[in-house]
Amino acid sequence: MNMKLEFDVTLTQHESGAYLASCEEFPGKMGIGDTPEQAVADLRAFVLTPVPPIPPVPAATTGSGWEAVIGTWKDNPFFDEWRKAVEEYREAKDREEGIER
Repeated sequence: MNMKLEFDVTLTQHESGAYLASCEEFPGKMGIGDTPEQAVADLRAFVLTPVPPIPPVPAATTGSGWEAVIGTWKDNPFFDEWRKAVEEYREAKDREEGIER
């Protein structure tokens, strides 16, 4: 079975001289080349590359599923800094809203 897909491609030339090919159907993706043809071919390669299947996420067999992450940050030196920043932020928000703890 043959299928034909058509997309409107926008070509622009970067100040470096390279050509960029993009299309609305693939936002954020670009083809790059020294010539317009190379840029379009680069974009085409992206479009035609199959996307690998996403592996299923294993379901937790017991509890809430948090068992896998409990304690993973205990030795991270930034965890205490992050926790303090969260506490300070929460206290500031509570003061703004007149909430006393």
